[in-house]
Amino acid sequence: MTKNSARNLFFIGIFACMILFLALTIHNMSMIPEYAGSEKLTDEVAAGKKIWEHYNCIGCHTLIGEGSYFAPELKDIYSQKGPAFIKAFLKDPVKVRHGSVQASKGQRKMPNFNLSEQEINSLVAYFEWVDKIDTHNQPPRAGQSTAQTAETKPASPATAAQTVPEAAKSSKVDEKTVKGEAIIKEKGCASCHKIKGMGGTVGPDLTGVAKRLGDEALTMRLRNPKSVNPDSIMPAFGFSDEEIAAIIAYLKTL
Repeated sequence: MTKNSARNLFFIGIFACMILFLALTIHNMSMIPEYAGSEKLTDEVAAGKKIWEHYNCIGCHTLIGEGSYFAPELKDIYSQKGPAFIKAFLKDPVKVRHGSVQASKGQRKMPNFNLSEQEINSLVAYFEWVDKIDTHNQPPRAGQSTAQTAETKPASPATAAQTVPEAAKSSKVDEKTVKGEAIIKEKGCASCHKIKGMGGTVGPDLTGVAKRLGDEALTMRLRNPKSVNPDSIMPAFGFSDEEIAAIIAYLKTL
């Protein structure tokens, strides 16, 4: 290859890469309205974003992976907790998370900004809009990535040889119980409920709850919390019958 042909090949390669980069950039920009739901932007959503920025919420929280990592990611907080929980939390974060100021001493806690009813409603609208943005599971949630890893990554022969006998030795652990525990962790139930001495205090302690309540009562609470208590701030997660059975199986082990 001569110097001229090498030089020409170099410039052709650079030019082709620039064209490809430009084409991909245009394509990505054209897809933003479809995935972001720009047509669903309302004045209330815009007001919620301004409140989010005014109080510098990103100084503690992340939103779609951007921000600080001191407090939880809020991308899907609307679908995880529901509007009733979010409103109650924003009105009095310490009470909802810890139960009382005394119980929150020495704990990480969110300050009470004394938001007005309108500000809270605007923030809820903003969280609902953000929740519907299609990010293709990026950044991945902890519970989702763990589940995907367990499903897609094959176990090595050595690992399988160690794991199967251990699972077989425990009569209390079965597939349904493991699934129930995974759901409890994925939905962040410990943020409101205590489990084996750890967790929040806004909801009842789940340790021994299966002994206090029967399967039917637990099923009603998991399917529609407001059917038992109209003032409940627990969101209706839309659990399937299979998921409810798995959660109850896990609760029976506590």
